[in-house]
Amino acid sequence: EYLRKFGTTKGLEMHLPYVELAREKGFEVKLAKIEDWPFESEKFDIISLFDVIEHIENDSAALRKIYEELNPGGLIVISVPAFRILWSSTDIVAHHFRRYRKQELRKKLETAGFEIVKLTYFNSYLAPLIFVFLFLKRFLTFNNAIKTKLNHEYFNYSFLNNLCKNILFKEAN
Repeated sequence: EYLRKFGTTKGLEMHLPYVELAREKGFEVKLAKIEDWPFESEKFDIISLFDVIEHIENDSAALRKIYEELNPGGLIVISVPAFRILWSSTDIVAHHFRRYRKQELRKKLETAGFEIVKLTYFNSYLAPLIFVFLFLKRFLTFNNAIKTKLNHEYFNYSFLNNLCKNILFKEAN
């Protein structure tokens, strides 16, 4: 929705329920994987991958494909989860293959042909809280003080989500 104010937007999604939901909201979204790029005769000025490439087993091939689909001078905007140390059951449930470090992502982007304009971590205000929370969660789970399942967390995150969202918006400004 936000990106529409910058021009025509098109989407790519590999899960039919999300394609249908986006179409119901008036978005042009195709059911496909990046590897099966469905926009044959089109090139793009900007391609955004917000929390996408960590779900793709061969992320390097996907980045090369994205590079091919950009107009000369086009931009790619990416967000990915960072730091393997933060790996948790949430990553498994979300079907992530990896978390990234800046150096690793830089190398993959440059190998695909991209010139880096800006590469940074964000969420730095919350990072100390996230590390403490995950440490406590792992410690308590390990000692059976709390129980977790891979497909369901017993924590109520709504308060934390709202708090974190507000902190992220402050950091972005």
